[in-house]
Amino acid sequence: MTDLELKHRSDGAAVIIEAVGELDVYTASRLRALTTELAGTARVMILGLGGVTFIDAAGLAAVFGALRRVRGTGRDLIVVCACEPVLRALRTAGLLGMLDIRDTVEAALEAARG
Repeated sequence: MTDLELKHRSDGAAVIIEAVGELDVYTASRLRALTTELAGTARVMILGLGGVTFIDAAGLAAVFGALRRVRGTGRDLIVVCACEPVLRALRTAGLLGMLDIRDTVEAALEAARG
């Protein structure tokens, strides 16, 4: 069984979700539920994937779903990730060009405030 820890907080114009662990077929539904719940609560959603150690197709679908939900409310999604295996998976899935990706939460917050 895989594990994923999800934490979220608000910082002015942004809601920040940080994921730590494996984002896969067993845990992706938890991320989907949280992004659905928080999609309209702030101007920008920051999705931190820096602590994700593994991502599969279900995890990639959850990230894409978050993008659709957030943009569907007229808001923006910024993904935080500097982890090469996760970036490679996003690139392979064709998501890299669709996402605003930053190296750190601080950089994402700066972009959200800008």
